[in-house]
Amino acid sequence: MSGAAPNYQSTILRQHLEEIRFRILTMNTVNLERDRDLLAAIRDQARDLGDADLELYALNNYGLTYLVFGELERAYHEFTAGVERATAYANEARWLTFQLNQGVTRLMQRELSAARALLEGFLPRLKAASVNPENSARLYLTYAYLAITTADLYDYPAAESYARALIDRWETPEVLSIQPVRRVEMMSMARDAMTSVHIERQEFSHARGHANLMLGITVRQVYPLHTNAAYLALLRVSAFSASGHDAEADWRRLEQAIDPMIIARAPLLWRLATQGFLREAVLYRDKGLLTWARRCTEKAVEMLTAAGAEAHRQRAAAFLAELLNS
Repeated sequence: MSGAAPNYQSTILRQHLEEIRFRILTMNTVNLERDRDLLAAIRDQARDLGDADLELYALNNYGLTYLVFGELERAYHEFTAGVERATAYANEARWLTFQLNQGVTRLMQRELSAARALLEGFLPRLKAASVNPENSARLYLTYAYLAITTADLYDYPAAESYARALIDRWETPEVLSIQPVRRVEMMSMARDAMTSVHIERQEFSHARGHANLMLGITVRQVYPLHTNAAYLALLRVSAFSASGHDAEADWRRLEQAIDPMIIARAPLLWRLATQGFLREAVLYRDKGLLTWARRCTEKAVEMLTAAGAEAHRQRAAAFLAELLNS
């Protein structure tokens, strides 16, 4: 009986961990302090039970609590510790997860070249890994994050290649085995990247088609983070297009979606501001659409003020000052 007890305990702990993880990923009824305490307790209990995989899984999710709430340096620290621990345990699968999350963190910090180097660095090992739902999720998330990273670096051939690696396999059993919340996340990024690819080619009908597909999958699944990213992509098409689409109407739709979240001080605000509006603002600045760059940055400052994300707000305000002086 004593040999079976740790396995039973690990199973119960893993179930609790999955519940917390789902709340974190969907940002649904998250109690940040409580959930971090629970994850730390699960990590410690897993170590006492000798369940190294569960310990690493708990450590990864502990890092995610910092990532999704904007404490990016702390998140990177936790994922780096995870890489070291996974190496010590010779756990390749968890090592790949920590490497992926390091790359995602660098992307969120807008350190795009560093993010690309990290993600491309472990991609060969990921492609060589055994095929199972977890490895499939890691692989196609990596393709999606590389698509968005290379698009933001204006390497459009690479962005199209990485986006197509997911889009062309969307209906395969391997991709269909991935959790729906992850599938929405990765397809949203792939369609976003393809929107930018076609804008660069001035193929605006194709760009709008990808943005509308992005909107369709996110609205259907009710994921506000990615729905608003789709609204931003549609605004991007209108802003660059001379086809008569009304960019002001796209902007009003964005405000109608965002303003209630500002009033409610929604936890998503910091991420929508930094990964959405500020990301668009940099693109508009670099492509010479300074009015849209300023408007997106002003909205980001408003959102970050409401969110109480002071460090992010200060960086956005400094960027806005640069734009106003340019």
